[in-house]
Amino acid sequence: AKTDAAYRAAMAHALETGSAILSEGGSSLDAIEAVIRELEDDPLFNAGRGAVFSAAGQNELDASIMDGATMNAGAVAGVTRIQHPITLARSVMENSRHLMFTGDGAELFAQEQGMDFVDPAYFFTERRWQAMERALTAQGLPVPERPDGAPEPEPVDHTMLERLDREHRFGTVGVVAMDQDGNLAAGTSTGGLTAKRWGRVGDSPIIGAGTYATDGCGVSATGTGEYFIRLNVAARICHEIEIMDRDAQDQASPAQDAADHVIQGLLTELGGDGGVIVLTRGEAVWSFNTAGMYRASLIEAKPVSAQALIAPLKQAILARRASHPGIARSNILGWHSDTQMLDWGGEATALLARTAIETCARFTHDMGRRPDGEPRFEFGMDMWANISPADASNQMHAHPSSLWSAVFYVDDGGDPDGGELVMLDPRFPMNRMTAGDVALGDRPADGAPLSQVHIRPEAGKLVIFPSWLMHAVRPHKGAGERISIAMNIPVRQVA
Repeated sequence: AKTDAAYRAAMAHALETGSAILSEGGSSLDAIEAVIRELEDDPLFNAGRGAVFSAAGQNELDASIMDGATMNAGAVAGVTRIQHPITLARSVMENSRHLMFTGDGAELFAQEQGMDFVDPAYFFTERRWQAMERALTAQGLPVPERPDGAPEPEPVDHTMLERLDREHRFGTVGVVAMDQDGNLAAGTSTGGLTAKRWGRVGDSPIIGAGTYATDGCGVSATGTGEYFIRLNVAARICHEIEIMDRDAQDQASPAQDAADHVIQGLLTELGGDGGVIVLTRGEAVWSFNTAGMYRASLIEAKPVSAQALIAPLKQAILARRASHPGIARSNILGWHSDTQMLDWGGEATALLARTAIETCARFTHDMGRRPDGEPRFEFGMDMWANISPADASNQMHAHPSSLWSAVFYVDDGGDPDGGELVMLDPRFPMNRMTAGDVALGDRPADGAPLSQVHIRPEAGKLVIFPSWLMHAVRPHKGAGERISIAMNIPVRQVA
């Protein structure tokens, strides 16, 4: 449980990193590089500092990145001294006329580009070294000498080593993202397979196998690379989606169907194992045929019409507060309207509701349609306004009767240091509600609870998340009042 909590906490922080870049108008490539750099520095993952060892006792690192808008790509394989292989892969894409560099050639190019070099001992982790020793011993192969600069041997949980033996692909990192301009991109970074031999290269740096992006699809893969290369998995999924779209096939979820066809069908039949994350303009999905795969997603954006909505929404909310006392829900201090804002909020409120529902519809999959092809459900909408003065906050809660929840910020109140929307790992929800300071695993050095994402308020920002996520709002510290609109979006069966 402790290791699982640590992985989830790392994923939550990575999601926050990427979200911050995209919400500020950064490119999908910028978000992908930043998130993967963070995970390459985390010894939990089989990428960068936590990479597995080859049979020669080295960390041989691979990475790739692809820009769906231009279909430009860059990749590196077999580098041993580059702190952030994903940054080098992006530099190959942007600063050379080639697509992939390997080994010494990649590091010569990195030197020309001023990349960060580290001593090979930087990548050493005891659990990965002992996992390599176990693998080589099981194969009857010699174990190399412990590398120069490595720390003294230390005990390792053998249960964890057995898990690594079973899940030899565990820890490759991949990210797909779409920015505010609608540009998709994908990136992947890995140390490959434990005890790999003879300069082996897997699918992660192979464009089309482990990483692929077009203007309508992005894929990053993890698993036993030999099989992903044979099937050209990442590109194949995007091509399957294109075929479904072109033929106007009536799939409830083209991306999910394509991913499952390749992973659950073709890959499994071939004897391969692993998984993918897939992002299109309408869906974020994943598919894997292993025991599990850590993954995370978040919908956060500024609607095109946001600035036009702010003034009429603010006017309607202030007028409502002047005539109605408000109600008490999760709010601590501040004013909370009734939940029928659609009845009194005017045209701007209706437009915001439609925007939120249309976004949710793109990420909601009806697994079985009616014979006439029409969906079996429709979306509802409960909507209310919050006005938060200094020190106002919201208690930890969830909305189990809804499918999606959303927040739209009308006025952030000029708060640079507080008022964040906080989302927490939903495990043991009653414990979270009654003992919010209790968490699984070790508390990070900064004291933040595990598996937590913070989203800063910003006027015009729309955040949509699954309603079962536990969430709260930290105390507002701005000079002005923060004004926001909250939405619960249930689904209802169509007669």
